[in-house]
Amino acid sequence: MFWYIDPSHTAVNFSVKHMMLSTVRGSLGKVSGRIELDPAQPEKGDFEVAAAVKGITTGDARRDGHLQSADFFDAEKYPEVTFKSNVGCCHHMSSRSPRACRMSAAMVSGGWSPAAATTTTWPERRAFL
Repeated sequence: MFWYIDPSHTAVNFSVKHMMLSTVRGSLGKVSGRIELDPAQPEKGDFEVAAAVKGITTGDARRDGHLQSADFFDAEKYPEVTFKSNVGCCHHMSSRSPRACRMSAAMVSGGWSPAAATTTTWPERRAFL
């Protein structure tokens, strides 16, 4: 099955440790992308998601501007960050939460691509029928 991501119901959120003392949380801007998933074999799923860097928000306008600058994402030159799934993107986390799975992806922005991971919960199986 193949879906396009609905930007009004989707968010790219993140958290980053700052100096090992605090955690900075934020989100990126408008999201677009696609997901391909066979509910019977979610581990063979595939996705690609893009999010607008200029929409980054962490609750601190000065920090947001710095993250958009060439020091970090270089939003003028690279307006989007793209997440592309790795092979076998969905791995169930536990039998206690069979609908939750962890997906790994490569984040591509401005020529660098650190690893990224996300946890998601799929709808109940009957929702796919």
